[in-house]
Amino acid sequence: MKNYEQLNSIAEIYTNYVEEIPNNPLRLANQLQIKCKTKIEYMGEYAGSQCPLYSYPAILCNYGTRNKPQYTIYYDESAQFWGFYVFHELAHYILEHDSDDPDNEREANLLACLLLAPPRLIPTTFKKANDLNVNFHIPLGRAEEYWEKFSKANNRKNQTLKFKKLLTYTIFSIFTVVSIVFGLNYLHDSSDKNNIPDSIQTSQPLQNKTTEFIPNASSEPSINIVNENTKQNNIVIVTKTGTKYHLPTCSHVTNRENLKQLTLEDAIKNGYLPCQDCIH
Repeated sequence: MKNYEQLNSIAEIYTNYVEEIPNNPLRLANQLQIKCKTKIEYMGEYAGSQCPLYSYPAILCNYGTRNKPQYTIYYDESAQFWGFYVFHELAHYILEHDSDDPDNEREANLLACLLLAPPRLIPTTFKKANDLNVNFHIPLGRAEEYWEKFSKANNRKNQTLKFKKLLTYTIFSIFTVVSIVFGLNYLHDSSDKNNIPDSIQTSQPLQNKTTEFIPNASSEPSINIVNENTKQNNIVIVTKTGTKYHLPTCSHVTNRENLKQLTLEDAIKNGYLPCQDCIH
């Protein structure tokens, strides 16, 4: 048996153009090429025979063959809910029912309600099944069944819409927060970069340069402190006025000013001689 959502999908195929309420069953029957005739017409065609419309408000008859059917719906135009009953017979035709078993009858009843009162056309002011009964001319029992299913589906739809709105708002909020954080980080990084002195913003590779020492040249820089690197890099010490080179630990250069450090090779090139006390 088809559920509410499945039957509603079928009904929408035939009601997506409908704008007036209640929907007219005779118009749909014409589109389906099904003839509709009243009880008076039936009695005129079958004079003298018992009319089934005294027992049923509408009947669906096939006067053709299985391969070439010709359907006609006879209905009691004096019945209070004749429109619903015509839709009920049309529902049997649309659903291709071949019997009137209880499940088929329930499907036909619900599809008839969906055709007569499409959910999208039910006013939001309707609060109970009686509103469908009065305004759409649906029998009260069928209206109550329809209203129960319609209300549940409508609640699910509203909850889905609320969830989608909440999800959209949440995603937008997260995006906004992330954008603000990234923006602040960018401004912070830009500010830090602008505060870096020009002397260190552009890094240049350090170059090992050996200062060529020329004796008695007053423009050469002097050192007052001998560090540990001098021992490791074959560095020797010379005085500004002397002619000898010394080891950094030599007593002749310890605690003296106007000292200069050279590589051993440069000291020899520049004519310095080894100290006899510290270099053997």
